[in-house]
Amino acid sequence: MDGALMSSLPRRPDYLRTTITNSNRLRNLELGIHPVSSDLHAPAALTYPGFRTALAVDDGSVAGLVLTSGPRVQAFDRDTGEHRWTLERSSFGRALVLLGRVYLMTPKGLVAVDGASGEIVWSSPVPPDTVLRNLFTDGGHVLATFRHGATTELVAFEPAGGTTVWRSTLPDGIDSVAATGHLLLGFTRGTPSVLG
Repeated sequence: MDGALMSSLPRRPDYLRTTITNSNRLRNLELGIHPVSSDLHAPAALTYPGFRTALAVDDGSVAGLVLTSGPRVQAFDRDTGEHRWTLERSSFGRALVLLGRVYLMTPKGLVAVDGASGEIVWSSPVPPDTVLRNLFTDGGHVLATFRHGATTELVAFEPAGGTTVWRSTLPDGIDSVAATGHLLLGFTRGTPSVLG
């Protein structure tokens, strides 16, 4: 996977329409079935402060985790509502939970925290005049896209220590990226293309 354009998909209004199936999986009508966070079953009586942070990937390694963000990121137990930890940073976008770590996009850059304690394990600052756009995984790396002017770069980080493994400039016009199943999709003004 290097971000090279492989093929484009036609844009249709129902392209990204999804439904939740009874097996706690998200079904994209175009691209198949993918697991979603197990916190869909949180008790109705529990509420959490801040805005809920969606989990793009949750491998179950930090059981029952619910994240919220406001001026800081907070972690709670899904079943009891017990506060687990606080990270004194705000976050945006979706988070990843992989191998006991939580990966977050913050205004200062990408951060990996220990899922049990909330302690920062590693961080990667955003370069000047650059915007951190997306966060996802290919199963072996933490992937992030950075936008600088008209250029979008895809960067692969080693999950344990945050070392940059590789980086690739995406084709002109790609302004956003998403992983769906085994596909990497690049979007140009909302129109998807399959990247390699």
